[in-house]
Amino acid sequence: MNESTILAGPPNSLSGVVPYRNITANAVTIAEVTIDDDDSSITLVVPVAETTVAPGQRHDVAVKLQLPPQTPPGAYPLEITIADEKFPAFAQVAPAHEPGLSPAAIVVENLPGTTVTTSLVIANAGNVDVCVAEFGTVAVFPEDVARTTLVRLATSRQLDDVEIDPLPDATETIDVVPTGGRQVVTPGATRVVELAITLPEGLSQAVRWLAAVPISTRSLLITVVPAGSPSD
Repeated sequence: MNESTILAGPPNSLSGVVPYRNITANAVTIAEVTIDDDDSSITLVVPVAETTVAPGQRHDVAVKLQLPPQTPPGAYPLEITIADEKFPAFAQVAPAHEPGLSPAAIVVENLPGTTVTTSLVIANAGNVDVCVAEFGTVAVFPEDVARTTLVRLATSRQLDDVEIDPLPDATETIDVVPTGGRQVVTPGATRVVELAITLPEGLSQAVRWLAAVPISTRSLLITVVPAGSPSD
């Protein structure tokens, strides 16, 4: 029996290779494969790079598969058919962390000792929960020493994409707390989260301050501007 092929990746980008050997007496042209799930309730015809395999020859058929974006992580039995030959397979779906933040950046005025409440919309396009923690105390840094690194964090879709420059030790902090406590945004859902941002006494008005608040694999950029500055 053929060894199981594994198609691995996030739901929208699974891929793997099926080792096909032509055991017939004629050349076989492959331009597509058929994929069935475990109970044959779903059948997909997937195009592949066209190739002709001579009798007795082997060819590794590269297969790509897209599943619904909220397909949970895990292993799903499949059967792949190539030129009437069936191959056991698994779709090994990886976690996809896809939180969308709107806005991606928040500007607050440096009014010492005040608390500002603002709304953050989180759209979860991935297949795992997005957890909004009770952040509490968050470090803030002067813009001139931290902007490059924190903006990279805020604009990157995945943490692995970020090149981190060293940050100085934080000497100032702000408090960032979701007013409803810890919250969860399930796959495919959109939720409005209210954030309470409390500014300390004595935060210098001479510079802009930046903070990056971690939300799953994204970061919400908070800029604290001097009192009386335009908020845009």
